[in-house]
Amino acid sequence: SQELRKFRIVLFVDEPVQDLTHQKIIVDGLLALFPEADPSCKNACRFYFGGKESFVLNEQPIPTQKMLDILSIELITGDKGRNRKVPANLFGSMNESGQNRAFPLYYNRSSHFSPEHNTTPTSLKGGLEIINWKIARQRVKILDAFLNGEWLHHVQLFGLATNMNYIKGGKKLMKVTMEKYNKTGLTQYTQNNFNIFTYLNKVSYPPISIHTFSKYKEDEDLYDLISATKDQRGFIEQIEPIYKIPLDQAETRFKDAFGKILEDNTPNKIHLLILPTAIGKTESIISTTATIAAPTNNLKDEIGSRMDRVEITYKTTPDAVVFENDSLNKKIQYYYTIGLPKKATAVLYDVVSEKNKQNYSQSDIDKASNYINQLKESYNTTQTLLTTHARAIHIEFKHDTIIFDEDPLKSLIEIKQLDITDLRKLDYQNNLVNNDLINVIQYLEESAKSEITSTPSFDIKLDELISLVSQSKIESNLFDFFASSYFVRDGYDPHIIHYVINRELPKDKKIIIMSATIPLFIYQRLFGDRLNIIDIRDVEQKGQIIQYTKRSCSRYGLKRYAGDISLEVGNKPVITFKTFGNQFQNPVKGMYFGNCS
Repeated sequence: SQELRKFRIVLFVDEPVQDLTHQKIIVDGLLALFPEADPSCKNACRFYFGGKESFVLNEQPIPTQKMLDILSIELITGDKGRNRKVPANLFGSMNESGQNRAFPLYYNRSSHFSPEHNTTPTSLKGGLEIINWKIARQRVKILDAFLNGEWLHHVQLFGLATNMNYIKGGKKLMKVTMEKYNKTGLTQYTQNNFNIFTYLNKVSYPPISIHTFSKYKEDEDLYDLISATKDQRGFIEQIEPIYKIPLDQAETRFKDAFGKILEDNTPNKIHLLILPTAIGKTESIISTTATIAAPTNNLKDEIGSRMDRVEITYKTTPDAVVFENDSLNKKIQYYYTIGLPKKATAVLYDVVSEKNKQNYSQSDIDKASNYINQLKESYNTTQTLLTTHARAIHIEFKHDTIIFDEDPLKSLIEIKQLDITDLRKLDYQNNLVNNDLINVIQYLEESAKSEITSTPSFDIKLDELISLVSQSKIESNLFDFFASSYFVRDGYDPHIIHYVINRELPKDKKIIIMSATIPLFIYQRLFGDRLNIIDIRDVEQKGQIIQYTKRSCSRYGLKRYAGDISLEVGNKPVITFKTFGNQFQNPVKGMYFGNCS
């Protein structure tokens, strides 16, 4: 009525409140902030009806996490600085294990101390961090501005406090600074501002990323105060001298080493040539009679076109073929991925067989026939053979020498994952599941989480299972798992199984691997005494590489400052992430991170 005006104020938040502890903090905090509100409306089960008219005053949702923070501090201030109304486990078990995702401190996700890792980088490890405050002020603009008397808004002050809380003397320095400039009249920090630390200590709050609350461009790539001060980000320190040889000497050394390797008939040897790019390795290998393996069919064909230009004869293994019959595609792929290429070839022979003529389209029969003919030629040829890394590892060709152009590690060691729920789905698709598979499911579901386990040999009829699953809609890496060496059950999602497939290089062949990016340590662990290493990496460059290290230019970073980088770069050609190409004036067409290196 006109005599008694009543209003309902609706606060839109960006995350739903599903925890009663959070609901109580928010309601009690709002009632403390607005004591004129109806105190009987605080219970969680109350149902509200609309009024006669409504007004939208703000379309931006309130961050639920920030509202919890502010209202918790309000309760502490209203209780004379005591923190008894704020529970220590306000954010559940999230701080210990990362399991509780109700409030993942979303504006802190990119911090080095995010809840998924360790939210308390110092106090739980014994003592607070000691930093050089002079360096900290030079590198973190908002810290310097605060210490010079700039009056920070609550969000900025709160963010800075979450960082200072983990540094020795940080809490005291903030309080002394706030008191000092309050006395001079430059700032008017309230008791709420001083009670920020009382709240942070009670709930073990992690540092908030500096770039999320600082208004200064100088801080837009900074995470926490400790790493910004202690890590030499943007500076390169050369620990020891690098002796680089002239390019002509490197080319001569490479040709000599490659010639000696070709003459060396020591069995079971793996020759690693670590080379700078553009030294001429492809030109050297195309004149060699051997099996030459490239990472993909496209790169294989590219080597073939270079051989065509200099009129060198060669054969190639067939490119992947896509049949109209999707079950056929799946079946062949399954056999290849688990290292049974002969089984895949048998499927193709089954397609062209006269007795199965009615089961497949003429198009599929023709494709299978052409594929088999090209495969036969590649098996029997004594000419140079071009193939892919995966085929060179799985199939035995006639040549005694296999040359891998680029590092084949991704084909040797594959890390994949399997979803146990996919296996359960098989039971609901025409009752495909059998007792053997049920035993596999039970074994995986009973395995310990986060524990690396050797993959046992399961008593399972793979041919029968492949035939059944190829007719289903299951898109799972099920069969690769049976060829794996080790697996681990995910610590967060127990339905996910991560596993590794470790494939061997042929032991009766001469193996030559040429790449600029060979992870030497891993090869040494895998192959030990079989390795012969020729390292020609440190070569003088003809041009210049100017490396700008002040910004990370990661996807996350470019979301914030791609526009600024674009202005600096101007019209120069740019190679970046595919989704960020349109942010620059002159992106290189068809080249982006992931499809070139």
